[in-house]
Amino acid sequence: MPTLGTVALGAERVDWKRYPEDPDFVVLADTEGNRFRMIDTGRS
Repeated sequence: MPTLGTVALGAERVDWKRYPEDPDFVVLADTEGNRFRMIDTGRS
C-alpha cells in the first residue's frame, strides 16, 4: 500500500503488533523513526 514515492524517500514499514485482521492502513516510519499511517482511501 505505501506509494513508491514514500518508500523512495526512505520510509519503511513498521512491524506493528496491533494491526486489525483486515487493515485499511499500514504503519510506516520515516528516516528519523517517526511513525505515521498511510491509509487506503479507495476501500469501501
